[in-house]
Amino acid sequence: MTTPTGRFGTVHAMVGDLPDPIAFQVELRQGRLLALHGDAYGQDTRAIDFARVPYDQVFTLDDQGESVAFDPEALMQPSPLLDLHAHADHEPPLPVSPPPLVNLGALQPVQNPDPQGLVDVIFGKVHPRRRSTRALRSTRRIRPP
Repeated sequence: MTTPTGRFGTVHAMVGDLPDPIAFQVELRQGRLLALHGDAYGQDTRAIDFARVPYDQVFTLDDQGESVAFDPEALMQPSPLLDLHAHADHEPPLPVSPPPLVNLGALQPVQNPDPQGLVDVIFGKVHPRRRSTRALRSTRRIRPP
């Protein structure tokens, strides 16, 4: 079995704001993609970022030189793998808007503004200090009467 080597196919596409299409061919070496060649038929493409430019109207030419819309599905071989997409249990769409914010009252402090950090204590840079009795009082549970 031989592996393909050379330039193959010609597909045309309207690219960006160019008035005429660009022709594209793939170049393979031993079955591996080596390059994608483009022929802009003399149009100036220096300002085009081909990684991001929009394109449409992809077509090939038949033996008479007439445009034929490119249909990749027509080139695909029948496969049972394609049937895997024909099911009705798709993921539900994500919600369009986030849930509304709810006011829970005044902001509460999340941690003591003590400069001693937990990471410093874990790595032995500082020794843990005991909380003051005032801090202990503020963390006691309040029992209902």
